[in-house]
Amino acid sequence: MSDKTIQVSQHLVEWTDEQVSRFWDFESHFPERYFTYFSARRVIRFFRTYLKKAQVILDYGAGTGHLVARLLEHEHSGHDIVAADYSSQSVAKLKQRFEQRKKFHLRDQWLQFNPRT
Repeated sequence: MSDKTIQVSQHLVEWTDEQVSRFWDFESHFPERYFTYFSARRVIRFFRTYLKKAQVILDYGAGTGHLVARLLEHEHSGHDIVAADYSSQSVAKLKQRFEQRKKFHLRDQWLQFNPRT
């Protein structure tokens, strides 16, 4: 083996519900790492044609609510915003930030999807 060869062992990791929850609970402490932290406005601009027609917008994996906050800036447009997240800590932050907003709805249980069934 040459000095430029790196030996990598393959280790298959199976993500359980508990592991995923712990991961996102941890990540919720670093909202600046979330995609929508720096790109929520661009996402809205990109989808504006569809958003104008929407009655309900689901932010699935809402995190701490960066996209939700931007969508709620346009509350006058008439659509409702539904947020869902896997992390109980993110759900708590979403509730704290937005529960008083008229057009905000929180899905505090993760929507389950099992492709094997």
